[in-house]
Amino acid sequence: MKKLVSLLLTMLVVMLLAPLCFAEMRTYETNYGTMKLNFNGYYVSGTYTHQNGTLEGTFDNNIVTGVWHQNNGKGAVIMNFSPDLSSFDAKWSYAGEHDWRGGWSGSQRGSGARHEAPPQSSSYDSFKRSYNTDYGAMTLNFNGDTVTGKYTHANGRIKGTLNGNILSGTWTQDNGSGAFRFEFEDGFESFQGKWNYKGERSMNSGWNGTPK
Repeated sequence: MKKLVSLLLTMLVVMLLAPLCFAEMRTYETNYGTMKLNFNGYYVSGTYTHQNGTLEGTFDNNIVTGVWHQNNGKGAVIMNFSPDLSSFDAKWSYAGEHDWRGGWSGSQRGSGARHEAPPQSSSYDSFKRSYNTDYGAMTLNFNGDTVTGKYTHANGRIKGTLNGNILSGTWTQDNGSGAFRFEFEDGFESFQGKWNYKGERSMNSGWNGTPK
């Protein structure tokens, strides 16, 4: 979180003090969908199709340092562009993470550069989170919009579908089964959940998770 605050403050200062050196929009094909970036002096903003993504940052020496936001979370990003800005390679992280991830790259439309799409299940879409919950330790495996997991109470297992930051699905234990609904905080670091037994119409509160 401190990293994101620092980036946002830097962006604000640069926007207020730096002169405009050029202004243009460029379109890139990336492994997370089509991206449109607006370069306006030292300030860069844009959108990309994966999870309704938005991006903003500061531009200096062909490097964009900034933040990204999506339906399923947010975080920081550093984009290294080629000298003619026709392509980039980026590293990124979720809010609260200390290590960088790779695998985000793009090529400008019409630049002639070749950009190969990654496997359908990329490192960005596939990740794991562990939580302490009201029903024991839980591990969730995120694979695109499909989420599966286990928790210690009564050999519990869950399976669900992710829509934005809402995970809905079914749970199964040695002593029964039912439905659940988890609402995640930004970065999927924690959640607040509801559940019921199979056949019940109303949901019970009290299935919450915090980082393990």
